[in-house]
Amino acid sequence: MKYFKRIDVAIATKPFVDEIAQVNDAWAVATGRQDKIAGQREALAIPMRGMHKSIVFGRPARDVHESRWTTASANFPKIKLFLEETAARLDADLGRAKIVCHPAGRKVYPHIDRGEY
Repeated sequence: MKYFKRIDVAIATKPFVDEIAQVNDAWAVATGRQDKIAGQREALAIPMRGMHKSIVFGRPARDVHESRWTTASANFPKIKLFLEETAARLDADLGRAKIVCHPAGRKVYPHIDRGEY
C-alpha cells in the first residue's frame, strides 16, 4: 500500500453498520461528495468531521486541517467514539472524517485530491 498505512486490523464493523442502519436516510443527508466531486459521484458519504470554517484565515479551504464534529455525527456515537479512541491510541489529532460507502457495481473514478494532504 504505497499511499496508505494500516493502523489497525480486525475492526468489528457490525456495530457501526447497525448504527448507520438506525438513522433514517443516513446516506442521503449530505450529498456534496456526489454532487460536487465528479470522481466521487457514485460514492455515498456521511460526514463525521468537517473543516473548521472559522479558522480559514486566508488559506484555501482544502488546506485547512483544523476540523470539528458535524451535526450529523451526533447520530453516530459508536463511530464517534471509535474515531476518538483511535486518535488517542495513535497520539494524533482528529482531522476531517467521512464514512464512505461504495455500493456494489459503483466505482470511484480517476481523480486527484488537491490540497496539503
